[in-house]
Amino acid sequence: MLSDYLPSGQPVLDASVIINLLGTKEPVAIFDALGHKCLIEQRTLREVCRHPVPGLLAEPVLADLISRDLLEVVRMTDDEYEVYLSYVSPPLGTRLDDGESAALAVAGRGACVVIDERRARRRAAAAVPNIIVVSTLRLVLTSAHRAGWGAARAKSLVEQAIHHSRMAAPKEEAALLASLLQPTWQPDLLVTCNGRKW
Repeated sequence: MLSDYLPSGQPVLDASVIINLLGTKEPVAIFDALGHKCLIEQRTLREVCRHPVPGLLAEPVLADLISRDLLEVVRMTDDEYEVYLSYVSPPLGTRLDDGESAALAVAGRGACVVIDERRARRRAAAAVPNIIVVSTLRLVLTSAHRAGWGAARAKSLVEQAIHHSRMAAPKEEAALLASLLQPTWQPDLLVTCNGRKW
């Protein structure tokens, strides 16, 4: 179950991923274990600050990640902004939120994009050639693998993210999550978060 699920290189992160990692209460260790600086577009970062993790001040942790050179805030180019508009402008029900749209707009700068929301994952796979899309779950498992932490610590991190950030794994990763969390696994955590299907 612990494996290297991310390609070598800088991952581009969506807001929900950062929120989930903040919820683990060990985001610095997780980022550091990846061995690559992560990228986040400035609009995506603003979304993180609008949706804080209960009981945690996000700004000091984000500032720490940036000062340690583990997280780099980037700004869209004019061409990337046009891509961003193509995701954020369609009719309600098909559009993506600002953070997801910004992450996908700059996804070409990274080795992969880490995003959990089902609609955004589908749009990324359909619109961006050769993009590698991974989830928060796989990012945490990759960090644990690269750092040599073991399954117990990975399980604890994922449980913290579920508890504090209401992290939900993509439906296609239900078996992976179940194998990590057994016997504490609760199926409703996999597919619904705040009424949204994942």
